[in-house]
Amino acid sequence: MALLANTEQEASVGTSTNLAWIWKLHLPPKINQFLWILAHNRLPTTKYLEHIGVLHSSLYRTCNSAEIESALHVFLKCDRVADLWSSLGISQQINMLANISPSSTNWLHDLIWILPKLHIYRIPSKVFLAFCLWSIWTACNKLIFEEITINLTIHNIAHMAQEFWFLAGSTRVPTRSIMLYVKWNPPVHSHVMLNTDAFFDATTGICRTGGVFWDYYGNWILGFASSSYSANTLEAEAKAVFQGLSIGQEHAISSIQINIDSKELVAQLGCSPTNNSPLLYDCRCLLQRMGSPDICHIYREQNRLADALVSTITTIAAFMHNSPATVMLFWESPPSLMDILRADQRGDLTARRVKYSSIDQDVHNISVVDVVHISTSLARATSASSSVVAMPQLLFL
Repeated sequence: MALLANTEQEASVGTSTNLAWIWKLHLPPKINQFLWILAHNRLPTTKYLEHIGVLHSSLYRTCNSAEIESALHVFLKCDRVADLWSSLGISQQINMLANISPSSTNWLHDLIWILPKLHIYRIPSKVFLAFCLWSIWTACNKLIFEEITINLTIHNIAHMAQEFWFLAGSTRVPTRSIMLYVKWNPPVHSHVMLNTDAFFDATTGICRTGGVFWDYYGNWILGFASSSYSANTLEAEAKAVFQGLSIGQEHAISSIQINIDSKELVAQLGCSPTNNSPLLYDCRCLLQRMGSPDICHIYREQNRLADALVSTITTIAAFMHNSPATVMLFWESPPSLMDILRADQRGDLTARRVKYSSIDQDVHNISVVDVVHISTSLARATSASSSVVAMPQLLFL
């Protein structure tokens, strides 16, 4: 037991405390396990076998060197591997790694991750270098146990690595990106569009919410903004939708369509929600009472007016600090938002770069809108009477 404890202590010297990077390499499992053993100084080299009492001599038996056979010597210092590293053009880096402390295995991490990127038959450098280490070790064992000499050449190693990588290693679906030009989506004729947005500060827990009601022609009907506290971004976005629906119901705004730039919230308000928080439950109930309007996901560039309205809350931060639960109503567009409002009314286009899979091209990216219809047959509730205090262009609920 003492011998094993001493071995464990010596093996940990110089070894990186976080070796999770080994399992992140996309390699055959046997090579991942090989690297794991090597990183822990457990590879059965002559030096290690002598240390645990299996052998009585630690001389290296596969080359003419009188140096002790350690992992550092096998992979970096041996004359048999010098030609391989030279053919890869990294002899200088290998020599630098070979001069570190013999008890350290940090060289393994540096070799796999820090050396310049190689381009050998389009194989990632980390994968190719791992196969190089594996080939060196198998060639060493072949020579000792079977007296078979294996030439360590780039061609032989690349053939083995290439076969794995192109048959099993490259599992990621190739992606591309395209440039879309998007604009604000007007509602169906005789309907009212509700755009909402929210900002959440994870440090303070403060969230700012806002939204705009406008008609088919892009005319401003009503805007609102508020500041409160929230637990996360999804809850902040849900608060904005709930406030918009409540204000729409209170002011008898019917036939509403909802556009938001939170795809997660659209999914949670859909037919198969996974989050049943009280706020989301209230949103679903209010949607049912209002006739289950369509909720559409749009890009942020299509939601510029609501986003800008949320940003205006910072200009009246003193008021919001004193009355954090107050919702402000805007019967006219604030002057600072007129340029964005006119641009949306004209249908000005904004560039948006979108990533999509070459295998599964989403048709929603072409129509620039994702629609989730929340089906229900409940009748729309009658709107409640409004109790507000009128002020020029601004009301406080």
